[in-house]
Amino acid sequence: MTTRLSLEAARGDFDATLAATCHGPVVLEDAGNARAVVLSPEDFEEYQAFVRQRLAETVATIRTANKDTDPEQVMREVTATVGEVRGEMYDRIRRS
Repeated sequence: MTTRLSLEAARGDFDATLAATCHGPVVLEDAGNARAVVLSPEDFEEYQAFVRQRLAETVATIRTANKDTDPEQVMREVTATVGEVRGEMYDRIRRS
């Protein structure tokens, strides 16, 4: 179960905030906006395993889809896409 706490409450009793992670993630909020998530080591390891599995699946899918594609062309497309995504990220950061 996810717990939501204000940053002030978390600062006021950080030991209790850490203890709450045994029941699930703790979302720290500032003015109602999520600013951070505190996880137990077990939840963090589970999250990392999930991310690694999804990455492996995605890589396998991409490799299968591009098995007959020129590697140089794949690199050009990946480089262009990464540039687009980074540009979008930087735009979001500048707007906030």
